[in-house]
Amino acid sequence: MKETLPCPLISALASGADQADLLLTAWRQTAAATPAVQQMTSAADQQLRAVVQLMLAETGDVNVDYHNVWEVLAGAAALRVGMVTASGANRAEDARHRVWREATRLGDDAMPAHRMLLVIRSGTETELEMDELTHLVEYLGSQVDNQAEVIFGHSLVAGSGASIQVLLLLSRR
Repeated sequence: MKETLPCPLISALASGADQADLLLTAWRQTAAATPAVQQMTSAADQQLRAVVQLMLAETGDVNVDYHNVWEVLAGAAALRVGMVTASGANRAEDARHRVWREATRLGDDAMPAHRMLLVIRSGTETELEMDELTHLVEYLGSQVDNQAEVIFGHSLVAGSGASIQVLLLLSRR
């Protein structure tokens, strides 16, 4: 098993966008020889940056910080990155299928899953319910044969109404 690379030092006062930029720059430098970095397109880079920025945007509520993102990125030979928004009566079921199906894949998707960072942002009008969380985590875990360590975060986002947004970052080694 590969050792985890030391996390770059980033000020806790830096914005989520700045933290994302610093982390992704450090990751690209340390992982330059991996298929995940070599297969990175401009569109994939933009999606990865957007997902990481949102994961780090509200660290107080989310219980996820840049160390968690680094734990997923460090040593990853392959990544799966996804972001979807869903609303309505079956929003969790819709989101779980779409985030997996529509995620960008970088590197060999058949490699064993290592870590999965899952952040769910829900509106204050209709918060995430426990059964929705259970269905999301169980489904995504089953897609990787429950091999991955799951890191989870949740935040309430004012103005999001009754929707949920699911952010996924999965590493493979």
